[in-house]
Amino acid sequence: MKLTQLLFSRALRLTKKCEFESVYASRQCRRTNHMMFHAKKNGLPHSRIGISIPKRVGNAIVRNTLKRRLREAFRHVQHEIPQGYDLVVTIHKNVSPSRNSLEILILSILQEYDQLCKN
Repeated sequence: MKLTQLLFSRALRLTKKCEFESVYASRQCRRTNHMMFHAKKNGLPHSRIGISIPKRVGNAIVRNTLKRRLREAFRHVQHEIPQGYDLVVTIHKNVSPSRNSLEILILSILQEYDQLCKN
């Protein structure tokens, strides 16, 4: 795979409050022990990710580290996941998952959403 295919441009992120609210309003969510995933079809040829981490999880250094890990995991699996979804990840507890475990989790969640939408 070419390096240019693994770039993570701003177009692959949810950045506006109205985009996050739209995904939350869809009511499609899955919860794990430490995270909650909300998803919604976006009608675009690519999937996008938004990350929400409240202050109670930790200080800014901890929160930014978690965000970087999630973005990196998404960047590595962006061509394997079903396309056309907005995904919002909310972390509820201070955890330090590996990038591989995050990749597997993102893949499984979006594949599950894709199956639900096709049925």
